Amino acid sequence: MSIQPPKQLRIELHCGAKVRTAPNEKIIKNDFGILDWKGNDRALATFKSMDDVERMKENLMKILKECTEVTK
Repeated sequence: MSIQPPKQLRIELHCGAKVRTAPNEKIIKNDFGILDWKGNDRALATFKSMDDVERMKENLMKILKECTEVTK
């Protein structure tokens, strides 16, 4: 998670610190249009305000749950 650039919250989702072969498909099946994919194994969620976070909270929680299941 980072607060750069200023006035934004970014959450980076990835497969962990260990080097792994990149998957052939995105690690999360339904990203609800929230994620900006940087590869099939990593993506960024960027929020410009707490209102954005609150509005997308339910779908973000689904994404985070799926991400933790995939990266176990």
